[in-house]
Amino acid sequence: MSATPPTGLTIKSLYDYANGKNKFIVGNPGTGTHSVYLSYARLLITFENPISSGWGSAGASGDPARFGCIPYSSGSLGSTVTQAAGKGFGWIYVTNYGEPDPFGRLPSYWAQEVDAVESFNIPPLPAALPPERFSITSTATPAAGGVTVTFPAVARRRYGLQVSTNLQTWSAASTLDPVPVPAEITPVSDGLVTLRAAPVPGARSVYYRAVDLDSALVNTITVSAFPPVAPPKELAWCRRSRWRPAVFDDADPSDAARLPE
Repeated sequence: MSATPPTGLTIKSLYDYANGKNKFIVGNPGTGTHSVYLSYARLLITFENPISSGWGSAGASGDPARFGCIPYSSGSLGSTVTQAAGKGFGWIYVTNYGEPDPFGRLPSYWAQEVDAVESFNIPPLPAALPPERFSITSTATPAAGGVTVTFPAVARRRYGLQVSTNLQTWSAASTLDPVPVPAEITPVSDGLVTLRAAPVPGARSVYYRAVDLDSALVNTITVSAFPPVAPPKELAWCRRSRWRPAVFDDADPSDAARLPE
């Protein structure tokens, strides 16, 4: 490809053949070119130069998804990717290597380049709920203790439950799963969500609240204290004239009769 419009039928014949094979067709004039080439390629590379030469007038002249750039000899990955995005390019490959063969191997910062480009493809988070709408709508105390909390949430934002025994110091609440993990959720759609948190053994008063972890926005209503979970009680049992403590849990009265073998 060149910077001037195509002549003859060669390029159209090549395009028709490749397009018939359902191929992703890339044209690389390496500089700004005539818009007619967009009819013969899904992507045009309109910048292929060492970054030290500057961007000049390079940039996408339409849909970013149709234009790309491949700057080389770039020692500053972050700024090059940011500049390319600012020029409207939707595709970029940048390398720190230069002539005579800048594209003969992957750049030394390839992993960081993938992360940098990916960061531009992550849509921004939707706005948080206003404080007056971010309030707990219902709570419940499961038979096993702890609490379930229901509150409104926005898709793709992270929410979690926090727990306190004094309304001053708060920490992340854990789930009631066999392997405790933080009680958090990232909903896929807007609406009410419910999180369940484990009880706090031995606490005299327990309070829970929901938090928007992406903005530190806290529920305007704090869950009331729930009945504390009593610590295990000790009894004594005897075998062969030797007394030892036996432990049972109030949550399961049958434990009282279960003694160690």
